[in-house]
Amino acid sequence: MPKSEPVVRTREAPPVPHAPEFPHAPDAPVAPEVEGRIQELMRQPYRIVVQANPDEGGYVASVRELPNCIAAGETIEETVELLREAMEAWFLVALEHGRPLPEPMADEAGYSDQLRVRLPERLHRELAEQAAREGMSLNTLIVSYLAREAGVHPGGD
Repeated sequence: MPKSEPVVRTREAPPVPHAPEFPHAPDAPVAPEVEGRIQELMRQPYRIVVQANPDEGGYVASVRELPNCIAAGETIEETVELLREAMEAWFLVALEHGRPLPEPMADEAGYSDQLRVRLPERLHRELAEQAAREGMSLNTLIVSYLAREAGVHPGGD
């Protein structure tokens, strides 16, 4: 009996689901009216949050009002610059798909640059002594500790 070739069965692969095509190709020019609207949105006071990235180093930034709009960089300046580019892309996609554009969050009433905190006398003394050793005010020391613990940059508004 002659040796037969193995039977290879094939079938057509099912279609692979994919994301819908975006109407805007990455390198395509943006219509002037869309570009104008994006620049108008970029001037709005959206809330940018920059945090240290302890796992990989550098910083991570996001925009609270824009879901999944994030960027990472080595320095705060680079991170914010990359985030602004990500914001422009976020707005472009939203505009081209007719998605709603979130309004910037209004400043919450009641926040100022002052906070009254009661603390044990011993802790107060130890913090004051630490501030003196580091050559800074007690306020600066406490703000730096709070900012580091919260993972935020203690810079002014």
